[in-house]
Amino acid sequence: MDEHDHETPDPESIPPHAGLRYALLRVLLMLVVGGVLYLIGMRTWPWLFATVLVSAALSFFVLKRQREAAARSLEASVSARAARRERLQGPADPGQIHTQPPQAERTTVEGTPADPA
Repeated sequence: MDEHDHETPDPESIPPHAGLRYALLRVLLMLVVGGVLYLIGMRTWPWLFATVLVSAALSFFVLKRQREAAARSLEASVSARAARRERLQGPADPGQIHTQPPQAERTTVEGTPADPA
């Protein structure tokens, strides 16, 4: 494992909208691969399968930096949300389990408690 795997990412070092950028680049890569395969004569149903397969393999290698930036962005977002929740709720107390409030006692039309049986 890398020593950077467990560090909280610095929000300043993460490009804005990294996840959106990665997704758009993957779609663009798939369109380019599909276009190239179409131009070389692949025009039946295997064209779609080959397009998805080849673009997925290429994006794994070609878009590595963008994928890692998107992962760091997601991690920073989750960490910030957890910190905000802890700041608003206070530290979690394991002895204080939140349960649903007890249900109101069922009553009959006359106002007397209903027989649970």
